[in-house]
Amino acid sequence: NESALVFDQSVAWNPGAPTMLFLANTAGATSGTVSSGSASGNTIKLQVSGATSAATITYLKGLVSWQQANLLVGTNNGIAALTFADVPIAALPPYESWAANPAQGLSAGINAGPNDDPDRDGIVNLLEFTLAGAPMMPGQTILPELTQSSGGVWSFEYDRSDLSLPPATTQ
Repeated sequence: NESALVFDQSVAWNPGAPTMLFLANTAGATSGTVSSGSASGNTIKLQVSGATSAATITYLKGLVSWQQANLLVGTNNGIAALTFADVPIAALPPYESWAANPAQGLSAGINAGPNDDPDRDGIVNLLEFTLAGAPMMPGQTILPELTQSSGGVWSFEYDRSDLSLPPATTQ
């Protein structure tokens, strides 16, 4: 379970920050906890411990006791991030979820883009996603096949990942 927060500036992650982040379900009740996180540029990725039905995330809400060393701060100016409350949590779009899955072996910002072809087999990641391929294993067996039967009927056949069914992919 991972969530990402995007800020308007580069931010630094502090290991104590999870104690100041709160997850809540649609009724406002606590729903899971942030166990760890990391920052890259203006994005903070949060690891959530266990399954959660969280609908929102809040930072510093109602905290009476907190430590300055645990604050999220801008890397350029060192200014602490302001509090935020009840920020909606949305699931990643299907392609982004697939690309972020460690099983694919992709690295965000390096080879996880839809037009990247990290295994250099001529099949970009978006097609690997759509045709249930493996983006780090070269091969063309996932490509559609066009065949003609003995009766002259043409057939265009391919396997498609359920995750890629509309509305997930429209190009």
